[in-house]
Amino acid sequence: VAIERLAATELLDALARLSPRDRQLLGLRFVADLDTAAVGAIVGLSAESARRAIGRALDRLRFLVQGGLK
Repeated sequence: VAIERLAATELLDALARLSPRDRQLLGLRFVADLDTAAVGAIVGLSAESARRAIGRALDRLRFLVQGGLK
């Protein structure tokens, strides 16, 4: 499912079901538009660890958007 095609309420619902850490990582990366080094510095991770953590958070968001764990 492409995120662009989601209704805002569907995306917000999926985001609400993520852990606070996942929401923080995604917010810093995509809402605040910070690079992974800056995200890592804020949350106490290296740039590479932050990149991997953001990737896992995106995977979980995709899973939820596609109807996972309803």
